[in-house]
Amino acid sequence: MNFRQRNLNTTSAAGRLTLKPAPAWAIVIGLILFTGLGSLAGAGSVIRLTFPLVSFAAGIFLYFRYPIFYIGFTWWMWFITPFAARLADYYSGSWDPIRLMLLGPYLVTLITLVVLAKPFSQTALYNSIPFILAILGVVYGFFISVVLTSPFTAIRALLDWLTPILFGFHLSLNWQYYLEYRQNLQRTFLWGTLLMGIYGIIQFLFAPEWDRFWLINTKIFTFGKPEPLGMRVWSTMNDSGTFAIFLIPGLLLLLNSSESLRFPASAIGYLALFLTRVRTAWLGTLVSILVLIGNLNLQRSIRIMLNMIVIAVLVFTLSSIEPFAGIIGDRLQTFSDLEADTSYNDRQRIYQGQLNSSLFEVIGRGIGNGVTDAGVLDVLASLGWLGGLLYISGILLLLFGIFQGAKVYSDSFINTALSSCISILTMMLGANTLRGPTGLIFWGFAGLAMAGCKYYSHQRNSQHELIA
Repeated sequence: MNFRQRNLNTTSAAGRLTLKPAPAWAIVIGLILFTGLGSLAGAGSVIRLTFPLVSFAAGIFLYFRYPIFYIGFTWWMWFITPFAARLADYYSGSWDPIRLMLLGPYLVTLITLVVLAKPFSQTALYNSIPFILAILGVVYGFFISVVLTSPFTAIRALLDWLTPILFGFHLSLNWQYYLEYRQNLQRTFLWGTLLMGIYGIIQFLFAPEWDRFWLINTKIFTFGKPEPLGMRVWSTMNDSGTFAIFLIPGLLLLLNSSESLRFPASAIGYLALFLTRVRTAWLGTLVSILVLIGNLNLQRSIRIMLNMIVIAVLVFTLSSIEPFAGIIGDRLQTFSDLEADTSYNDRQRIYQGQLNSSLFEVIGRGIGNGVTDAGVLDVLASLGWLGGLLYISGILLLLFGIFQGAKVYSDSFINTALSSCISILTMMLGANTLRGPTGLIFWGFAGLAMAGCKYYSHQRNSQHELIA
């Protein structure tokens, strides 16, 4: 890949918003206009078919011409495509049960498959072992799924399992551009947290018609009622859990940020997180903050805690206002009586009923044929002993490498990424958070953290060579 572009700031030195590089922004704006105007015109059936292909074409152009910009584009595709799909459905007056538009982010991310076609040096191959092990585990599960289920089920599941790993692998391999990747990601999640948080609050207060239309047609009423103050917020994404998990790294990054928007963005983000009413994400956020503070030096820990005090005051002020206070308070009270909690009891039954069978799935059931709402069991049941060993070994090696780097290199992002990854792993007691959109958080942040470790290691070795 030809990395010709080095600096892709969208803000000038004076702080004004600029749209550079112009060709990349022209592609993005064109895609937005095409999708938005087509949806408003009621051409939902056309948009559903063309959006994935147009997005894929845009992604290819950006990947090869503006590869740093491509990373931000990929994240935004995951942020807003479900929202675009709801608009297309609503204005066309028809419901797409296949959710074809949601294929767009997968295709855009799958472009990173080209990393496997690149020649690997011996050093790059050694550093890539965690990703290669995870990929081999997933490929094993894919072939088992083809045999035991159907090719369609296997391919659909392969997109969920493999795409996030490839994205992280791509970031890790291109470690030379770590600083640009990091800046791009920090900016992306600042604006993503702010804008998705704002829309989430609007969704809760007013229940826009397209969101009501989606909720009524999906019949997933665990997401709430299709009325104002009745929805469990999912913002621009496809469900409350995914939205909540996407907020976690964004909120962590804001704790370390010096941007002027960090406090309002954090307050809005935390309020939206509370309105999702996803308790595992609340606990995951707490875990991530504790891990982050525990891994930083005293000076940075104090800075983060001071930021947290300001944010806590803002969040408490907002969440104590009705109608937010009643909704959030009722959900918090469920922690005190878990025995009467339906979702907690359902998950207990899943583990009691599936634990033994999942542990003794020697061959595995294949991906797409695992256990729902129990992430740990899903990995064991889907991949079997061999695939599971490869996949879990890859994850452990990845975390070990990041942990070592976090101790050695003074980069708060590496610690933030480690905290986000550990948080996501703790939520594996619920749904499988290592695949699909939430998997992109784990593998993407892990891949970029590994890129940071390699970048600083190379810098240190170069300095030693100069001294010698």
